[in-house]
Amino acid sequence: MMLAARELNIGSVLVGLFDPHIIRKEFSIPEYIEPTVLLILGYPTNGFLSPDRHKTERKPLEDTVMYETYKEDRSL
Repeated sequence: MMLAARELNIGSVLVGLFDPHIIRKEFSIPEYIEPTVLLILGYPTNGFLSPDRHKTERKPLEDTVMYETYKEDRSL
């Protein structure tokens, strides 16, 4: 849904931290249905942010992944 929304120039945000009791009450959802995630859709006021805003240079895998043992001494 999020990809389809983006194709239509609709923004989306997935929300996973909320009180399901409030959602049930506000949307008249029966007790036997458990809301687990909310998908918020809308049109961005100032358009979408550029995907070029992210730094494209990545850290080497060795700087972020540990194999078999934990190492405290890591160069940053």
